[in-house]
Amino acid sequence: MTTECCSVYISDQSNQRLTLMASQGLDTSEHISLGFDEGLVGLIARRLSW
Repeated sequence: MTTECCSVYISDQSNQRLTLMASQGLDTSEHISLGFDEGLVGLIARRLSW
């Protein structure tokens, strides 16, 4: 794939949170965490979690 951004999130099932662990193309100087109910990444996490 040819993309300008690629990010890796760690999933915390018990807290329903995704934490940004690595990224190319995004500023990672701050702690970034998303809920499973937030954004496209959260939608994918909801659909893949079991």
